[in-house]
Amino acid sequence: MTAAQEIEFLEKLYRIEVQTTMDREINRLAENVVAEIQTAIERAGSDDLSGLICFYCGVSVSDVKLSRCSCSFPESFGCGIRGRMVCADCERAHKQVADHLEKIFSTAVVNRVNGRRFKFWHQLSRAVRALDEDAEVTTLPLFCALAACDEFEVEKARFRHEVLKAFQDVRFLNFQGLARNLETEEYDSMLRSVIRSGIFR
Repeated sequence: MTAAQEIEFLEKLYRIEVQTTMDREINRLAENVVAEIQTAIERAGSDDLSGLICFYCGVSVSDVKLSRCSCSFPESFGCGIRGRMVCADCERAHKQVADHLEKIFSTAVVNRVNGRRFKFWHQLSRAVRALDEDAEVTTLPLFCALAACDEFEVEKARFRHEVLKAFQDVRFLNFQGLARNLETEEYDSMLRSVIRSGIFR
């Protein structure tokens, strides 16, 4: 083996050793992150830790700033209960879900599937159902509770009450996941509308 080959061999050996050390460190960090996420999931929904964690995702006050939620449905979403604090991500998600519900509640009632209320309702149903595909905790209770609501209900106050009661009754927590899914549903719906309009012909 020449001197150059020997140097090249030693450099490769060194790179392998460095990479192995880095891989071990990355794996250790990944395990810590997964453990923290799992702990947060287990803490979510606990009133015993009020003020110390975000009630909805379980993230600790030592990691993020917590505050009172200012969404429009504090009683139904549970964030209006004294002592319950939320992180900025969950508060944003609450507002996104509340905005979508307001769109459903404010639309005129029509008995056809191409009405605006049905479209918004369909987006909500699909977004809730999609949570189950990779959820730690099943969201089937919310899906079933919403399925019991009649999206063609003529009396707006009754419909609003039933929908909001569904969230309250099942103590729904995964607002971040629901908000993400709603964004996807709204984007897909917009794409379908654009395609149907024939703009790209």
